[in-house]
Amino acid sequence: TDTNSNPSPSLPHRPLAFPAHPHHIPPLRNTPAKPANAAAHWGKRQLWIILGWLLMLSAPIVGAIPGPGFLIVFPIGLAMVLKNSRWAKRQYLIFAKANPEYGQWMHWALRRQRSTERPPVPDIWGDIRTLFRRDDLDQKPD
Repeated sequence: TDTNSNPSPSLPHRPLAFPAHPHHIPPLRNTPAKPANAAAHWGKRQLWIILGWLLMLSAPIVGAIPGPGFLIVFPIGLAMVLKNSRWAKRQYLIFAKANPEYGQWMHWALRRQRSTERPPVPDIWGDIRTLFRRDDLDQKPD
């Protein structure tokens, strides 16, 4: 017998690569990534920025309630502001350059490529003591 012959003479021979019926999924259309109305896009960005600031400002109030509310609400608000505000992004970069030990933590938390392993813990209490240090303790009273 011939191995290349069609085993069933009643069915037409079709290659496996071609579908037997037309496609049932319509082709994707090119949709614009940005809205057609630039003012509406600007308004949405401003709304996200305001909502982010409100979340960050309400975080201490939520933090007074028992539970981890502050640790959830503040980073969400910060992410909203950083995502939509160029000013906030610039301030973030200035802070990260001025305080590299805290900047490393932020890069690690944001899963940046430059930080592959967990950075050392910065001396937060030392920074707080330096912030509230009194320089007049060594002076004699008059």
